[in-house]
Amino acid sequence: AWTFSLFRSGVVCCFLASFIMVRSCLRSGDVVFLVELLWLTGNLVWFFGEVKLDDVAQWPRFAALMLFAAAGVLQVRTMTSSREQAKSEGFEEIREPRPSFRSLLFPKT
Repeated sequence: AWTFSLFRSGVVCCFLASFIMVRSCLRSGDVVFLVELLWLTGNLVWFFGEVKLDDVAQWPRFAALMLFAAAGVLQVRTMTSSREQAKSEGFEEIREPRPSFRSLLFPKT
């Protein structure tokens, strides 16, 4: 492993990457950053289970699976809502930016 089983260095790197992802997500509002943040958090949970818990407990893998699944569902929802929006506006291709995570969480009715 790139961390050589050094838990602290792995956590520090993950938190630095998380900080960058949160700032990017808040600045742009692009849902892709939220998807990547969920994926990164899933990797941290999995890393915790393997390195700190010596891969004995199963719950970290299950928690990571849930985070990966949430990221996947959010990404698919983003892709389908972008296609639907483009079709309703008469475009063949999407030329506008992807929807923000705010619009996915709080859709306008």
